[in-house]
Amino acid sequence: MNAFFDSRFLLFALTSLALLTSPVQAQTAIELLPETTVIFAEVQHPHQLVESVLAHPVSRKVQDSNAYREALKDPNAMGFLFVVRFIEAQIGMPWQKAIETLAAGGVTIAVDSRTEGVVALMKSNDPEKLASTLDKVIQLARSDAENKGEDDPFEEREYRGLKAYGKDGGGFFVYEDWLILVNKADTARDIADALLDGRETSLADSETFQEALQHKTSEDISWAFVETEPLRRGDNDDLRKLFSGIADNPGGEFILGGILEALKDAPYLTASLSAKNDTLTLDLKIPFERTSLSENREHFFGPRGTGHAAETQEISGLLFSISAYRYVSEMWLRAGDLFDAKANDNLAQADSTLTTLFSGKDFAEDILGALEPTFQIVGMRQSFSEDRPTPAIKIPAFALLAEMKDPETTTREFRRIFQSFIGFLNIVGAMEGQPQYELGQLQLDEGEIVSATFIPEVGEETARDAKIHFNFSPTLAFSGNQLILASTTDFARTLITSDDSGGTEKTGDSDQVINTLAEVSLPELQRVLADNESHLIAQNMLKEGHSQEEAKRQIRTLFEILNLFEEASLQLLTDEHHVDLKLDVVLQPSE
Repeated sequence: MNAFFDSRFLLFALTSLALLTSPVQAQTAIELLPETTVIFAEVQHPHQLVESVLAHPVSRKVQDSNAYREALKDPNAMGFLFVVRFIEAQIGMPWQKAIETLAAGGVTIAVDSRTEGVVALMKSNDPEKLASTLDKVIQLARSDAENKGEDDPFEEREYRGLKAYGKDGGGFFVYEDWLILVNKADTARDIADALLDGRETSLADSETFQEALQHKTSEDISWAFVETEPLRRGDNDDLRKLFSGIADNPGGEFILGGILEALKDAPYLTASLSAKNDTLTLDLKIPFERTSLSENREHFFGPRGTGHAAETQEISGLLFSISAYRYVSEMWLRAGDLFDAKANDNLAQADSTLTTLFSGKDFAEDILGALEPTFQIVGMRQSFSEDRPTPAIKIPAFALLAEMKDPETTTREFRRIFQSFIGFLNIVGAMEGQPQYELGQLQLDEGEIVSATFIPEVGEETARDAKIHFNFSPTLAFSGNQLILASTTDFARTLITSDDSGGTEKTGDSDQVINTLAEVSLPELQRVLADNESHLIAQNMLKEGHSQEEAKRQIRTLFEILNLFEEASLQLLTDEHHVDLKLDVVLQPSE
């Protein structure tokens, strides 16, 4: 009795040990993929996404728009719709239902660093319909190729009892409720082995991937992961440069320096797409420790990484607004550590020229250093008075707003430099036959305005097709410790006299700090483009070879698309452990 019990216990123990040490049968894409996966992207419920998009009021607006109806008349669109309808008839279901059949359990796309292959995995909710649908698609494709006298597009191959279809190493195969598409034979065999045998270790066992999964939320429509270290060590020069943390020009450093600093040591990055109410959000997260911030990039993030964007100028009708923390003076002074020899040579030459233009003042220390590191750039659609020339091409007014460290000294110096600079432009303009500027000065209760206005030629004082120069009347304005450098006097006056000029400081969630914030009003953008409709139509005719009617239809289609959206914003946020780049697109409110 004891011997029988002992033998059964021993058999149970050995069986349990074998189960614990044997590969685990894959149930999800994450378990199916190898641990060497460096890129992973998924859409969990694509059919629900399609249904949500089609049911959204904006989708109905698109279908009711003239642009949509015109697009359906295009021969290519009509041909595409005919093919879709034909396939639907052959497989016996609408395309929306086909998506649910093929991928109700989600769609995953991944890249494996070992095989250097790309694989797409789709999980169906009905294996029988999946198999029959694919059989019909294969038959249709073969019949089409035969009618055209072409080779069979689907060569059949077998591996361990699995039938695969494809050419040149790429193709697809089905296993139970899985549809697998690959671009390399090695990748196909690896996935097939995992389906049949399971894996000892998979992507689910990667500590890096598990850490990245913490950023995934239930609101995400799609989510992606990239492990950066293999890409950092790879053979692709562009990727190695991207992850090196080096910008090779001042413009790139000014815009992307902080992101490059975070990518330099980040083990991974994640991206997600989500929708809430009428807002679509694309969110890129990069691990980044504020305590590891190098001195060379303090100009971008601020001391201890807490530099925040400037207070926003809240004015009705703004086209765009960009607020940021950038200590450009410090960036300029550290150029030797940030850029290569060629870029530094160009900066040295520019510095010499700027020092001359600014009457011997050192550009980095005396000019840029006189301003606080927070600034704002704003733009607004222009209106033109009847008694002034109206340019044929109308450019929005724009302005730079900054804070002066020492207003009393800086105001006097910047006023003198501005007047000298306008005089220099008049000399150069006279030699080139350009209109001359007339200097003006205006004292207001709110501050001071120093302006430069183009003098029109005799007989062109009220021209409606004036030169592009008449979009500008360069203006320098001062109000307390605020400096405004605007493209037009009217815009400078609007900014200096606005009741909302105090603005509001933008803050992120919890301990997040908004380093950069850019916003654009899409209805205002549509109005700016409409002001130049005739010019846009003419350019379309020249570049695309369209007739006037075709060009007009294409431009007005663009206007209708813009009218579907309210605004777009881009934020760069930081906290103690991450850099977060977030793009929000707001649709027109649902009716």
